[in-house]
Amino acid sequence: IGLFERRSVKIIVVNTHFDFEEAVQERSAQLILTFLSEFPSDLPTIVMGDFNANPGSRAYCVFHSNGF
Repeated sequence: IGLFERRSVKIIVVNTHFDFEEAVQERSAQLILTFLSEFPSDLPTIVMGDFNANPGSRAYCVFHSNGF
């Protein structure tokens, strides 16, 4: 997770690689949201990576229910 700034424009970027086990994926998604809570909430945020999960998975639902 990083906060990047260029010419007074700020953006938060998250890059991750989740495990194959769904319970671990869900916990990883929750941890990312916890870490993101320490950053300004009004900045654009990109969460990307290999989630090893399909739409509708528990990790997907964690992100989706929190505005991603």
